[in-house]
Amino acid sequence: MQDRCEACHTAGAGTLRADAAGAPRLVAPDLETRCAGCHDEGPSHKTGIPPRTPPPAALPLSPDGRITCATCHWMHGESNAFGDFVRIDNRHGGLCLTCHQLSELQ
Repeated sequence: MQDRCEACHTAGAGTLRADAAGAPRLVAPDLETRCAGCHDEGPSHKTGIPPRTPPPAALPLSPDGRITCATCHWMHGESNAFGDFVRIDNRHGGLCLTCHQLSELQ
């Protein structure tokens, strides 16, 4: 039987706890499909692509340097201070403007 961690990771809870720093490298390669399986809204931002500009450390990329759902959203519910479990306040476009110019978004 699959544990809850294996819904998104390629290893179980014991392995992930033993090497928490290595857990991001053990994310399932089809994570975006797995996210969409429960979150029917789908991404508002294209995922699986490299960023045009390097994002700040607060917005982690996949091990191969691509944008994922986890780039902008907390995956484990660490914080929901800004709603939608976003990592950076986006009420005035702050999250989007971290990587994009306003002219790109208009």
